[in-house]
Amino acid sequence: MNKNIIFPRPLKEGDTIAILAPAGIINPEHVEFATPVLEEQGWKVKVMPHTLGQWGNYSGTPAERLSDLEDAFLD
Repeated sequence: MNKNIIFPRPLKEGDTIAILAPAGIINPEHVEFATPVLEEQGWKVKVMPHTLGQWGNYSGTPAERLSDLEDAFLD
């Protein structure tokens, strides 16, 4: 068993935080509230394209949600 844990470096001012919904629909008011709070802390905020979408009970199709998640990780 590998016990080596890799911890990411802490966020610093100017880093980007992505807001996305990889599963269910989220309330747009939560995003509207969170965005300025995070920006006031010194971070850049990127709301992914399908965050506020709807496809049945989900925030987008499986491909759309995967795309948002991949794009956030790769940015």
